Amino acid sequence: MIQVTEITNRGQKSALATAVLVDLPEWFGIPESTKAYIEAVKNLQVWGAYDGDQPVGFISLSYSSEDCAEIDCLAVKKCYHRLGIGSRLLGVLENAARQKASYL
Repeated sequence: MIQVTEITNRGQKSALATAVLVDLPEWFGIPESTKAYIEAVKNLQVWGAYDGDQPVGFISLSYSSEDCAEIDCLAVKKCYHRLGIGSRLLGVLENAARQKASYL
């Protein structure tokens, strides 16, 4: 069963993003850009999706202004596509964003 949880530890955020993004070279195949996502996620609000203890996806939230939230990155490992994990992550992010921002 897939569990979605908020990640607050900077190192865990980075490890989660790395584990997921390296599985998606078709979308995150430019090494410099992938490194930028992995570094940036440390300072953002992040939720991870896990199959047991294995990371399978994540979503990160940033704020462009006091009342405007943005999805920074949403990624799910290929073998977990079409299982609703991205939708679950998006739902969690939307609920959190509504508490702080007027726009997403």
